[in-house]
Amino acid sequence: MTRNPTTYRNLITARPWLGLTAAVLVSVAVAGCATRVAVRGNLPDSERLAEVVPGDMSREEVAEILGSPSSVTPFDSHLWLYISEKTETFAFMAPKVLERNVIMVRFNDKGLVKEVKKLDLSSAQ
Repeated sequence: MTRNPTTYRNLITARPWLGLTAAVLVSVAVAGCATRVAVRGNLPDSERLAEVVPGDMSREEVAEILGSPSSVTPFDSHLWLYISEKTETFAFMAPKVLERNVIMVRFNDKGLVKEVKKLDLSSAQ
């Protein structure tokens, strides 16, 4: 039983889109495995944070320098939190936290900055 060589040629020429489709599918599969980095929250830079001086600054001045806080604690309005997080996700795996920072700005009863504290992943519980 011999095969006709033109049959193979007809198969190749009849489906020119087959190679293109395979290439697109492979590139989509590879792109799905790419690492995605996401940054969320409000993290003022170190220079801006250094401008906040305890004892001298009001809430309005802090908001002007650092922006709006991510959170104001509900039971203690004297504490403002600036929270940020950087995560990395590979394909469909759970996100990995690369960096997490919390800046705590505490005010006294007069509304002036009492304390500025920066926390990161190493100080997390």
